[in-house]
Amino acid sequence: MRILTPFLHDETATVALNWVVLTAGLTGLAGAAMVVFSGEIDALSFNVGAGMQNREQRPSWAYKPHDQARYDGMRTALATLTRPELDAVSAWGNALRPYRDTVSGEDGEAFDDLDAAITANFGDRSLERGTETTADEQALAGAFAKLGVSAQNGSGTTGPT
Repeated sequence: MRILTPFLHDETATVALNWVVLTAGLTGLAGAAMVVFSGEIDALSFNVGAGMQNREQRPSWAYKPHDQARYDGMRTALATLTRPELDAVSAWGNALRPYRDTVSGEDGEAFDDLDAAITANFGDRSLERGTETTADEQALAGAFAKLGVSAQNGSGTTGPT
């Protein structure tokens, strides 16, 4: 007992012990918060990635829709598509990107909003949008039917009018 008495009365290590316990508690709390909010963190990171996609051609730090109502409508409509249909619409959009700079005004703005809405839908599903430019024609036709657009745009190429 004589050996323990000086140890029990010595308070020099108390502050260090308190810091160790406090740090361990905060680390545990941060870990628990990450587990609870992991889905939201994933969605946020994908939405940031969606806003940064295609930065070389059209740099911006965040996408601001040209027409908020149109963009919101596109996002809502695209959310009804299955994964193969969304992949097909994405490939179709990717194939049209080189032609984006040849159009101006409302048509160009509508394409920008559609392209961003496609990317955002991939982010909403925690998926990465691919760079494919060849679409599965059956899935694309199904997507266009769900979206209520024509599969021919007048020039003989598949796409919405």
